[in-house]
Amino acid sequence: MLVDADDALYLPTLIDYVHLNPVRAGLVRVEEGVETFALSSLSACYVLPPSKRKPWVQAERGLRTRGFQDQAAGRRRYLEHLERRAKLEGKEAGRGMPGEQSLQSTLQRGWFFGSQVFKEKLLQLAEQALKASTKRSNQRPGDEVKEHSEQRAKALIEAGMAVCKLTPALLEALPFGNERKVLVALAVKRETTVPLTWIAEQLRMSTRSTVSRETTTLMKTLSKDRKKTKLYAAILSKAV
Repeated sequence: MLVDADDALYLPTLIDYVHLNPVRAGLVRVEEGVETFALSSLSACYVLPPSKRKPWVQAERGLRTRGFQDQAAGRRRYLEHLERRAKLEGKEAGRGMPGEQSLQSTLQRGWFFGSQVFKEKLLQLAEQALKASTKRSNQRPGDEVKEHSEQRAKALIEAGMAVCKLTPALLEALPFGNERKVLVALAVKRETTVPLTWIAEQLRMSTRSTVSRETTTLMKTLSKDRKKTKLYAAILSKAV
């Protein structure tokens, strides 16, 4: 899972969540110390001096996210911080989540843990890689691929409506196979992996078969129609 390390909320929240897992699972008693669970980076690294740690665990960085120095006093303060949370939150210890994102559902089904700005940055950086990965793989696309594809599809529809002078009212009024609708549908179909049923719903083209039939027909003649070719190129350019 990709974690937003630039925002001061997300990484320390996730580190606490991991270290308080044994408390939530009832594997340790707070009175005996949250660090008594042996199979944890808390007991194996965070409460130990650097010379006794696993070299691949960045405990110093983890402590710093909570404002604690990697010294005996700082390590003790972090342990006290976890114990306070365990006593106050009980079986929910560590599940507190900044903002509106659900920590539990994010860790179970999500692909990133961070702010909306972080999410948009990831989608932008991953645009080409996700598209190439989806085309190469026979596997079902993950949530991140689906989300990116739908975001791209919406941008293409918005651009297409502007270029082709369409409005929501016109989408409702025009025939299912209207050439302007079909031109926008073709751009979405060729540039994204969203289902044809999604395209049909967004552009008011009745069914997926309508989208498939009309876009296939258009593809055969597009290169010979200079006006439509220019409009199609303008849609792609505007959606970037």
